[in-house]
Amino acid sequence: MHAFQETLYRKNLTTILHMVMLNLWGEIDAEIDFTFVSLWQMDELSRATLQKTRADIDAQNIRSGIITPTEARSRTAHDTSGQYAAVNLAGAPRRPEHASRHGPGHIPQSHPRSGAGDLFQKSRDRTKHVAA
Repeated sequence: MHAFQETLYRKNLTTILHMVMLNLWGEIDAEIDFTFVSLWQMDELSRATLQKTRADIDAQNIRSGIITPTEARSRTAHDTSGQYAAVNLAGAPRRPEHASRHGPGHIPQSHPRSGAGDLFQKSRDRTKHVAA
């Protein structure tokens, strides 16, 4: 439908719009334009699926080094159909307080979990493992 609107109406509407601008202001303002409203809309489930797919692709591209987190953040913020279209890109994103600076899965040296993820307690003669 969008291609039909572009093909059939764009040229004539642009001509009329330019004639109105010339009549009102004596010049054509190149910054004034129009877009056709989409006549088809996704339902909420389709939108959510699309956003999740895009987030998964961004995460994989970041892990692969194809894009940086800043580039993914910028793309997400400039996606007018997404829920983050109004995100302020000034400054770095705030890190959640629980997020580790070392990345996911990092266990600090002072943490009571072993490298295998088990909690442990030291006794005099051996280490006792406790299931968490």
